[in-house]
Amino acid sequence: MTDTIFRLQPAIIERLKSYAPPLLYSIDQAIHYEGHIPIVGYLLLEGQIKLTRNDRLKLVLEAGHLFGLAELMNGISFDFTAKVSKQSRICYLDRSTVLEIMESEDQLSRQFLDSVLCDQNV
Repeated sequence: MTDTIFRLQPAIIERLKSYAPPLLYSIDQAIHYEGHIPIVGYLLLEGQIKLTRNDRLKLVLEAGHLFGLAELMNGISFDFTAKVSKQSRICYLDRSTVLEIMESEDQLSRQFLDSVLCDQNV
């Protein structure tokens, strides 16, 4: 499960934030359900998200984590439910935004996404 979850450096976070405005989520709000195919990747800017499988806690994500991107780009389902456990700000990266970044002149973001997506056979 953790091979598609990434802890990002601040410079990458700042660049990716410029492509997608953050949204605010309340405690106990589910942002994705186990077994569903995602329509976005998630960049957690503030707060905390609990990842569960079969209602059992598997991992707690803190600010700076990116997840769901490889599943989005490969059209495969998440193997966990993601639920906000502290008020959180999250950027959504949809497929068209990811493709825009890959074609942009933003070399830092492009190289990062290339490395993430190449590791996942996109």
